[in-house]
Order: sequence, then structure tokens, then C-alpha cells
Amino acid sequence: MRWARASRSAGVDDRVVDLKRPLGLVLNEDDDGNVYVETVAPKGNAARTGMVKEGDIVTMCSATFGDQMWSTRGVGLTRVLAAIRVRAGPTVSLVFESSQET
Repeated sequence: MRWARASRSAGVDDRVVDLKRPLGLVLNEDDDGNVYVETVAPKGNAARTGMVKEGDIVTMCSATFGDQMWSTRGVGLTRVLAAIRVRAGPTVSLVFESSQET
């Protein structure tokens, strides 16, 4: 868990999705502070990618600028939403894993 939280880039097996804002997602938080996809808007930007499903867990998010990513495991919904909001540019990259992968 510690190595996952210190990671600054997505791995080759990670499902990285670049999303234009508005993302077309409703995110929520579980009891452990992990953020997951509660709803995918049917015609939203996330649905158009075909790569985001309800129940997916957000494991990484783009840094404010540049290509670095930061781990979102256990940090809570407020911090993830803030990171998405302050991201420079029109897109944000998120790494998702299905709830079965955890």
C-alpha cells in the first residue's frame, strides 16, 4: 500500500483514461476513503470513452500540471475533487480499477 501511495506515474497495466471536463461522472467515497464511480452519465465524456464503469475505483489522478500522477488511495472525495478542479488544461487523467481488482 505504501508503494502505491508514493507512486508518481501509472504502470503499464493501469487503465489510464484522459477525460475532458465536464467528466460526466458522479464520484463518491467508501468507508476507507477510496473514491469510486457512483454514476456514469449516459452521454457524458466518461461514457464516450467506453472505459469507465460504475463501481470503478479511482486510484490515481493527474497532478496540477505536467505528466505526473498521484495516488488517490484512501485520500477521500474532497481531495480528489480538488485535484480535478485545479488541474491545468481542459483534460484530466484518472486511473481506474474495477472493484474486483482490488
